[in-house]
Amino acid sequence: MAEDARGTLCGMPTRRLEILLPADVTVREYAAVAHAVWAVLNAAGFGGDSSLRPDDGISDAELNAAFDQDVAGYPWAP
Repeated sequence: MAEDARGTLCGMPTRRLEILLPADVTVREYAAVAHAVWAVLNAAGFGGDSSLRPDDGISDAELNAAFDQDVAGYPWAP
């Protein structure tokens, strides 16, 4: 879900949490942090009502590819 220009998500006011990472963070590290944050949001019950927006230095496809590569060896991986 995307936040609109008024700072609302689906018409509801939103809160913002900003995480600043070092400029030299790798795609893999960035993806690990992003997916961990999403897991916490989801576990707290906010997954359906929240959004993560990466900066311009990484695409959603890069995040997903890095995460998929890391979890490929996990026992629960597809």
